[in-house]
Parts: sequence; C-alpha cells; structure tokens
Amino acid sequence: MAMISQEELERLVLAALQNNLMDQDALAMFCEEYAKERNRLQASAAQNRNALIKELATVKADHAKLVDAILAGIPAARVKDRMLAFDARRIELEAQLERDPAPSPIRIHPKMAETYRDKISDLISQLQEPDGMLAAKDALRGLVDRIVLTPTEPEGKLSVHLHGALADLL
Repeated sequence: MAMISQEELERLVLAALQNNLMDQDALAMFCEEYAKERNRLQASAAQNRNALIKELATVKADHAKLVDAILAGIPAARVKDRMLAFDARRIELEAQLERDPAPSPIRIHPKMAETYRDKISDLISQLQEPDGMLAAKDALRGLVDRIVLTPTEPEGKLSVHLHGALADLL
C-alpha cells in the first residue's frame, strides 16, 4: 500500500490542475463545442417559445373574430364549438408558456477558454498569498469531484487523475 502526505497530495493535485484543466488544446476544443451546443439549445428554445407566442396571438385573434361575429348577429350556436376549442387551446398555450420560462438571452462567448485559464491561474497564485489562500482552496476543491491516485510501475510513485464536471465550472 502506497502512502502520501497531504502536502505532497496537494502539490500533485495543483500540478494536475495546472497541466490537465489548463491543457490549451483540450480546453479550447471543449469550450468551443460546449458554447456551440449551449447557444444552439438556447436559440432553439427561443424559436420554440416564439412559435408558441405567435400561435397564442393567432388563437386570441380568431376567438375575438368569433365574438365579433356573434355581436354582428351570427347565432352563437353556430360558432360555439370553435370558440370552446380556441379557448381550450389558449389556456393550453398560456400554461405551456408559463411552465417554460423564456430562455436566457445570454450566449456563451467563444473565448471563454481564455477566461477560464485566467481564473484558474489566479486561483493557483492566490494559494501563495495568506489572504487569499482559504478562498482559493475552497474554489479549487469545487473544481474537482474525485481524485484517483494510481501507483506507477516500477517507481512505485503515485499518478494523480482528477475528475470533475468541466461544464459545471464554466
């Protein structure tokens, strides 16, 4: 069984954070794809919501036309079923719009990888300063879900593998 001191573990974790979570190519690729997908989903949600709003306006206008027709003298019995259908659809659309709030208009900036790298670098440098150490440690702990230590052959040292949800960090 291999043993490791807390100081050595922290040093290895920081090195892994610097080397793995700051790998420029991997981070840039992830951020680019993440931003594209998030922005696509936001745009799709906005488009779907706009379609519901448009349909709701049409349903309300059609219902109002039937009311106007009744006021103009058309017997209510002739338009009753259509009015009830419009009213039911209006209620359904309003409920759906209330359940699904408007998507955020904020889009993810394609240069978020640079911002992320800067923030990680700042956190790591804050660890060297007594005033920022506790906050930086807490923030860095939030980056990592799991630390896996694996003995290496033949040296018998430990390699560190960090697992975290990068999307949550961003």
